[in-house]
Amino acid sequence: MGKFKGMEATLDVDLRDVIDGFNDINRASRNLRPAFRKLSPIMRKDQTEHFRLRVGPDGAWPKKAASTRARNKFLRKGRKPSPSLLGKMRTAFSVDFTRSELTTLSKVDWSLAHQDGLVVGRGVKMPKRTHHYMSAEFLVIADREIEEHVFGPWEKGARR
Repeated sequence: MGKFKGMEATLDVDLRDVIDGFNDINRASRNLRPAFRKLSPIMRKDQTEHFRLRVGPDGAWPKKAASTRARNKFLRKGRKPSPSLLGKMRTAFSVDFTRSELTTLSKVDWSLAHQDGLVVGRGVKMPKRTHHYMSAEFLVIADREIEEHVFGPWEKGARR
């Protein structure tokens, strides 16, 4: 009798679909513009909402100075023309995006004085009114949208 040769069992694994899926995810993660395009109007609304609610990430903004409230009350009665505004921070900002960044930029030169509570002309200390930030609610929406954009190709690949 001859020598017994054993049997060989081979498992051949085809990972091309998995590799294609990873490549799709890699490609999607290098260009987030489609996700940012959807997020831009939501971010704009989020920013204007901070002004409407007069709230920052640390809580409510400090009240206006007593002198400012008195002046505004006096001006509302129509006794004197109101001073011209230097700018409207509520609407004077732009939302822009690149392949990897979503940015909001205030167009008002002195907005940083309000944001950080800086000392301005004649030694006046502006109270800190943090207005230029991304709220927790927006970050949840952004996280979901970016995740959907990046992992969406994987989901489509799973249906092949």
